[in-house]
Amino acid sequence: SGNAAAAAAAAVAAAAHGVGLAVAYVAITSTVKVNVTGSGGAGGAPSWSLASFHCMPQRFTLKTQPAFNAASARVVYLRPAATGAGGAAETCMTTGSTSSTTYVTGSTFVPDPADLAAVNGSIALLRGTGCRFSAPDDDTAASSVFASWSYYVRDYVKRVDAAFAAGAVGVLFGEGVDGKLPEMMSYYPSPRPVCNFEASQFDALLLATGLGAAAPGTVRDVGVNTESTFLYRPSDDLVPNPPITYLTVNEPWKEGGPSGLAFPIPAFTATFNPRTHPGLTAPVVVADFVAGCQTNHYADCAQNCWSLPGGAGAAGPFAQSLVGKIAFFVVTRNVGCYETFNQWAILAQRAGAVAAVHGSSSDVDSWAVPGPYLTSDDITAPFFSLLKIHTDTLTAALLESAAHPKHSLQLTTPALAGGAGPTYFVESSKQYGPTPLLFWKSMDDHFFCDAGQAHFSPAPWPGLLLPANITAAITSASASASASASASASASASASASASASASASASNATLDSNRIVVLVPSDACKPSSATCAACLLQRPSQQVARAYTKISNATVELSLPIGGNGNAIATAFAMKAKFGDNLIGLMYLDDYACFQAYEQYVDVAAAAGVAAVLLVMPLGRPPQTMYGAVEIGAGEAADAKEPIPA
Repeated sequence: SGNAAAAAAAAVAAAAHGVGLAVAYVAITSTVKVNVTGSGGAGGAPSWSLASFHCMPQRFTLKTQPAFNAASARVVYLRPAATGAGGAAETCMTTGSTSSTTYVTGSTFVPDPADLAAVNGSIALLRGTGCRFSAPDDDTAASSVFASWSYYVRDYVKRVDAAFAAGAVGVLFGEGVDGKLPEMMSYYPSPRPVCNFEASQFDALLLATGLGAAAPGTVRDVGVNTESTFLYRPSDDLVPNPPITYLTVNEPWKEGGPSGLAFPIPAFTATFNPRTHPGLTAPVVVADFVAGCQTNHYADCAQNCWSLPGGAGAAGPFAQSLVGKIAFFVVTRNVGCYETFNQWAILAQRAGAVAAVHGSSSDVDSWAVPGPYLTSDDITAPFFSLLKIHTDTLTAALLESAAHPKHSLQLTTPALAGGAGPTYFVESSKQYGPTPLLFWKSMDDHFFCDAGQAHFSPAPWPGLLLPANITAAITSASASASASASASASASASASASASASASASASNATLDSNRIVVLVPSDACKPSSATCAACLLQRPSQQVARAYTKISNATVELSLPIGGNGNAIATAFAMKAKFGDNLIGLMYLDDYACFQAYEQYVDVAAAAGVAAVLLVMPLGRPPQTMYGAVEIGAGEAADAKEPIPA
């Protein structure tokens, strides 16, 4: 259900085709359906004018195929042989094992000869088996821990192949076990036009066409429209643009704003999300699957998971109510009964959730865009995916909220347009060249260094004056030079340099009294050695720094932070000035703050520490570069607002 390689390939494809075409692809409806007009009832009198039945499309080389996608499709119900009209009887095949336990490994399905003869040139309506496949844990026949699922796949392939061997132009396949959600059968060896239905949807389709009770060999060629029964072509599954949006975490029990601490976290949007959504704020609840769903055994899923009542706000496979909540999926165990992103989205929505978030265990390199974009349900509750560091952060925040019964952890989801939310990383086409910074090591030892610039630095910004005592020395030198300068430019330059050197020498032991570089050391929670990033990202910027230090006259001078526990801004600024002087320049090593994923997080820490500007030291081997901003949140904040200090 989406992977980094596919996401990268899709992004490349989007760039190659142009943004307009990428958005056009994403804007296509994600719900796949068969439309039926009329009823197969007595006298052919319709009991409705139009009904739609949703299915999960399978992989194919085309999105539509004329023989399969038609305004008036020809359909035949391909039932098991010797069962009579409306029958579906067949037996399950079993095998023994060394422990004398019987396991279900297949079915005796053989198509009815009359249906088989009629299906040539038609779409086959084909029901799956009701057999509950099983296998021992150490079964190696399938070379997989999912041995019982391999029996299900073999039976599925046997049925579908029989239809196509008889000349079917496509298959509408109905699951044989109630409650099982259809899935993308990506392991099917030969892609053909196939769409899979839930058992209840397939039963309703048979009723609507009248084929469920019809005699074998009956063909319906009026009133069945498969123009919207799209097939899944992977190249159509493009990453939303922009690819990374953000959720806003709201902790109302913490200090940090009018209604508590709030901060954005980056998130992928699912390719199957609704095309438009207004965004919302709601409490977060962990969507734990019940024990019966946490298995890899097909028979156990059928017995203990798929049979659970769901829909209309019922908890279904979940251990708690999701009604009116944002479902947070932190899946650390196998959930073989429901293992795809779109199934989680469907189940959460049916259980009453207003949105869903997948807390992944991935870093940036393996982070997946949830998909595929075509689904068997009309998904209206948006679905998002987080990096592991933010999964840990939400998990820790939920534990914190338990100690504050009057408050609950809230998430705000973004408004969606064209299936995508506003960008987390503020977009810009500008590349800033390096700017020179002048460093003074002492009164007579200085050098220039080129530095990359940030898009979010304040503009305009006047820069910082030279340290006060250096300015006085230069002024004195200039006056001496002017008094002794000759009429020639070269003599003037010589006299000026001489006088300047003399003035510098006389003050070479003086201490630089401002513009000091002060190293900002991360809090224990934000250090690379921290077990998770949760404790770090749940701190305010003023709490994410533990101390500041510099060298004065070869002696280390330091100040413990934050001031007053939470880092009062005014108290911190006074303490920093008293300890280190005016116009302080913060210095932060990117590698020291392993939990930050945006440059502005460093700048927020530096600003909270009371410095006038900040230098960010790139990891070894990475050149200085243009730094792009991340979104700003809060009342009156522009998304691309400037920071108060330059970086």
